Amino acid sequence: MYSGYLNITHSKKQMHYVGVLSKNNPVTDPILIMLGGGRGCSALVGYALENGPYTFDEISSPNTLAPNRYSWNNNATVIYLETPVGTGYSSCGEASECQYNDTSAAKDNLHAVLALLRDKFVMLQDNNIWLVGNYYGGIEVPYLMNELDMWIEETKKVNATAWVPKLRGQIINNGLTDWKYDGLPAFFEMSYYHGLIDDELFDFGHKCNFSYIPVLGEVDLPPGCKKSLETFRKYISPVNEWDIYGKCYKN
Repeated sequence: MYSGYLNITHSKKQMHYVGVLSKNNPVTDPILIMLGGGRGCSALVGYALENGPYTFDEISSPNTLAPNRYSWNNNATVIYLETPVGTGYSSCGEASECQYNDTSAAKDNLHAVLALLRDKFVMLQDNNIWLVGNYYGGIEVPYLMNELDMWIEETKKVNATAWVPKLRGQIINNGLTDWKYDGLPAFFEMSYYHGLIDDELFDFGHKCNFSYIPVLGEVDLPPGCKKSLETFRKYISPVNEWDIYGKCYKN
């Protein structure tokens, strides 16, 4: 396992990463660049709870890390990026550098990926690369794909024989791509079809516009829709919304 910092060009920002080599054949196996799940949600959550070489056993030993038989590094080198800066151990340098949007974060991620391959994992820089994310990764990953694709194209225009990453594609799990359709509207629909809310709430709430509420708030919702949203949240409060069949841990 490797851990360290990547300097983001023309700034004082430093992005933290954790990398685990493939246990199969790191020389030829693909590289998965993990961006994590939402703005400010560390990719190390995936490392510790989902697809890393060690994970917590919720049944027999919930407070102890144990080998994960399903670890993604069984067949791929996985590098977890704590992005955007300010997330986890990644640092901004100064407060103004912690201000970002999807575009600026993608540019930082581009610098991080290039630094990983040029400076940290030089022996793997010709391996196939896949960009991976879940939930808000539905926005983060395509933005980075676009930045990296443009960088490759421009580099090849200048020098056809120059080194460029072997970008092969993207992997997005449970992706949020547009607040209009995903997020709360999608969860409302899913909750009904999994029996978490009743017909009456669904029939009325389905007529409400729950789009963009996580971003813009509830100021434009009619009183009836606000009441439906309040009831919906009451119904799902005992449920782990990320795993409705799993155990819901409360602080």
